[in-house]
Amino acid sequence: TKYSTPVLGVVGVVERFSEEAILLTPCAEKRELRPIITSSEPQRIGQRKPTSTRTHRRRATDPLCAPRAHDRRQQKHRDPGSSTPESTLRETSTTATMSDMQPAIIRLNPTQYCHILDNNTNVTRVVIGPKTIARQDHELKVHGPDEMVLIPPRHYCIVKNPVKRDADGKVTLDDKLQVHLLYGEEEIRTEGAPFPLYPGEVLKLGPTALSIVPPQSALRLGAIRDFVQPGSDGGHIKRAAGDEWLFVGPATYTPRVEVSILDTIRATIVKPGTALRIRARQHMKDSSGTERQAGEEWLMRNAGAYLPGCYEIIEETVFPLVLTERRAIHMRAVRTFTDEYGVHRRAGEEWLLTIAECETHIQDVHEEVVNADLGICALTRSQYCIVRNPWDESGKQQMGRLELRRGEMQFFLKPGEELVGGKTKDVIVLAPDEALLLK
Repeated sequence: TKYSTPVLGVVGVVERFSEEAILLTPCAEKRELRPIITSSEPQRIGQRKPTSTRTHRRRATDPLCAPRAHDRRQQKHRDPGSSTPESTLRETSTTATMSDMQPAIIRLNPTQYCHILDNNTNVTRVVIGPKTIARQDHELKVHGPDEMVLIPPRHYCIVKNPVKRDADGKVTLDDKLQVHLLYGEEEIRTEGAPFPLYPGEVLKLGPTALSIVPPQSALRLGAIRDFVQPGSDGGHIKRAAGDEWLFVGPATYTPRVEVSILDTIRATIVKPGTALRIRARQHMKDSSGTERQAGEEWLMRNAGAYLPGCYEIIEETVFPLVLTERRAIHMRAVRTFTDEYGVHRRAGEEWLLTIAECETHIQDVHEEVVNADLGICALTRSQYCIVRNPWDESGKQQMGRLELRRGEMQFFLKPGEELVGGKTKDVIVLAPDEALLLK
């Protein structure tokens, strides 16, 4: 068969005849197609066609039939004497494969962004939409397209490793146009325009609603580092790490990276006739301006809602003791103090509370109850008793003395007093013909 028409750029054309197949290969010298007669056996789909010795000879001598770049890379990778490491070849092959798989045109919506890696400078830049990007061969899309972070009103988010900004709020770059990151830091961002995440930034907490502090409650805050906080009067408050304070409601709390929320405190209602027993955790001033030492306790007797301070602990609610005409309370002072009625009490002193002083009594933190149900002693006209260690009218106890008390009368035994014989006695009634012999 004769082929007289020269064809350039044809790799090969296979025509199947009845007995043999002819492969047309280009020739660089005469610019014409040469027939190569191959085996006449039918070739299966997917089976590699055997290469003859003549084909290998032409590939070695003909420049148009030289091995392609892909074959040379495979041959170099298989060559054990090659100086290029296998890891470098693997990374280059992977990057090339990823770059080939990615689209050449990247379209970004107005609320989208993506990260483009420049393999020449190894710098990743941020591209913000709306924009259409024609990706270069040395560029690789490493992230996105993704939606920008949108913070609704009264919400916030936390970004880890934030970018560094100058005084005008612009992102700072180095000489290679790489953004500066504050590694290990966190930044709280509130409502505003949508923003992208720069390479290295991590959205630690997505958009979250701000905390609303209701009335009669507060947030106990603690400083985790030293910082200066703007004051309500226009000044500045210096906070040291470990300081605690209250954020009292009703208000909306905007968090800070230097502050952590330790607890939520709610007001306790103090009913009339009751009190709260409070203990100080450290040296402080209470709501009335009185200095308290660590571990000191006191009572809050004012009725209404009471919000304890950040260094105050409510131990319990103290209920009153009710006094009647036939019931008294025996009290003892634990330490020297001035009681609720303005009487100065010394440590260890005991006294009696009756209905003449008050109808209800709230036990103070510096006193203890010896007997909360002390009964009354009642003498009829035909009864009497002898009291040992009686108290005089000035309030002093007469130790060792005896006092005779006749009815009709009622009295409470004061601290230290006791009845001789332990009970009252009946008077002796003498008939006209009777008498008593006394010693």
